[in-house]
Amino acid sequence: MLAAVQQDGRALYYASAELKADREVVLAAVQQNGRALCFASAELRADVSRGGANLAQTCAPLLPLVPHTVSDPPMAGMPSAKDTKDELTKLRVELRTAEKTITELTATVEGEKGRTAAAVSVAVAELTTKHAQELTNKYQEGANFAMQLLNRS
Repeated sequence: MLAAVQQDGRALYYASAELKADREVVLAAVQQNGRALCFASAELRADVSRGGANLAQTCAPLLPLVPHTVSDPPMAGMPSAKDTKDELTKLRVELRTAEKTITELTATVEGEKGRTAAAVSVAVAELTTKHAQELTNKYQEGANFAMQLLNRS
């Protein structure tokens, strides 16, 4: 885990509670990304807060959807687990609505493609018929001209 947080301090979020309380691991994470302190144990965050850092102001915008456990209460300004769950439920409903809209739009587009393909087929058939008629007329004119030439001779 030490190597992971040295590469990306945000990896501390996925660490065990024990590692979130480990000063060496937290220090490495914070050196890579200062905001990783928001993922540290409550005790380490409290130590830093006593040193004058305003963690509630720093961490609040960073963790709007991170759930908290009973042993790790949210800091001032952080959403509760219930608020987080409600927000996630709301986002899931919005996602389902968006997926339904996309499905409906896809069906509409597919229907329009079918109508467009049918219209193109009709237009091609009309042009083909018109072209065939023109060719027939030209052939007939040519045949009539040939007959006139033969009759003169």
